[in-house]
Amino acid sequence: MDSNVKNLYKILYEKAYSLKERENLGILPTHFVGEKSRFKKGLPLFVGRDANGLGQNEIPRVSDYEFDTLDWLKDKNGYYFDSSAFWRTVGHSLALMRNEPYGANIFHDFYWSDLYKINFRTKDGTTQGLRSAQINECAELLLAEMDDLDPCISVFLTGMYEGENKGVGRFFERWEPRGQLKSKNESTGEFTLVGESGKTHHCLVVPHPQGKSEQEIINRIVNYSKIFY
Repeated sequence: MDSNVKNLYKILYEKAYSLKERENLGILPTHFVGEKSRFKKGLPLFVGRDANGLGQNEIPRVSDYEFDTLDWLKDKNGYYFDSSAFWRTVGHSLALMRNEPYGANIFHDFYWSDLYKINFRTKDGTTQGLRSAQINECAELLLAEMDDLDPCISVFLTGMYEGENKGVGRFFERWEPRGQLKSKNESTGEFTLVGESGKTHHCLVVPHPQGKSEQEIINRIVNYSKIFY
């Protein structure tokens, strides 16, 4: 984690601690997923909207990216990967991208992040007010993380504005005036970002898969990945 990203996490921490809900909040950092993925550059990045419960007892001061094998996705008595539209879509996409069998062991060697880092620790997503309170900091932080990690592709399973305006479209409204959103194709969902480092990031936004045709979304991700992965 470079110094710019660490400083932005510090700013986000201070933001979280200033909010009236601070006793119930946590911060979810970007994760390296898989035992061998830590500190590797050029992995695919999958971005969700927000975390549905963090489980921490206090707002953590993030000093590094998290490393996680996502073992909790393998627990049939807990949050099981095959019961989640989000993780099914990520898993099947990875399986096809790598020509590996789909299953619990497919979840390795990728980055996982969310648009909104500050979330409730209980099994609740963010509220509209909480999203608005952190969006400027989160938009700057996510792009700084992409500069630092340099993913081969970044896939936003967020939709553009769907789901109570949770999608990445609100981040476009922050990136575009700063000249960081260099191109976008609304018909294909493809867009490019350029961060402070000058790196170009190849991105794809697809609908959040809950209640959607997962196979169509998976096909879009896999076809896009063939260009860069």
